[in-house]
Amino acid sequence: MSGNHLLHQTLLDHTEGSVLRVDRGSAFQVARHFFEDYERYYQGASKPRHLAAVAELEEVKALELVAHFHRTLGHIQNRFEEHETAYADELLTTYSDAEIRDLIAYAVERARESKCDMLYFGALKRYAE
Repeated sequence: MSGNHLLHQTLLDHTEGSVLRVDRGSAFQVARHFFEDYERYYQGASKPRHLAAVAELEEVKALELVAHFHRTLGHIQNRFEEHETAYADELLTTYSDAEIRDLIAYAVERARESKCDMLYFGALKRYAE
C-alpha cells in the first residue's frame, strides 16, 4: 500500500479535530471542513446538480430521436444539425418519446409512398399536425 493511499485512508478514518500521525512521525491537526473539502476535491464527490442532469437527459432524448429518424431512413451519419435537435426538443415538450417514434414511423412510411426524400428531422412538421 503506498504512503499516499495510507495517508488518505488514515484521514478518512478520523473525525474533524483529530491529531493524525503522518509519514516520518510528524503530526498535524485537521482544520474545520477538511473532510468536506477532501471529499469534494480529491475523491470527486460533488453535490448533485439535478437540473443540469434533467437538461442533459432531454438533450440525449432529442439526439436519440433524431438518430432514430435518420436510421429509419437508412441515412448513415452520426452528426446532426442543431435545428434537428431543436425541433426534437420542441416535440418532446408536447409528445412522449413513444408518440414521436410513432410519428417518425408514420411519416417515413408516407414519404416512401409519395417518393418524398426526407433529409432532415424537420420534415416531420408536415405530418405532426
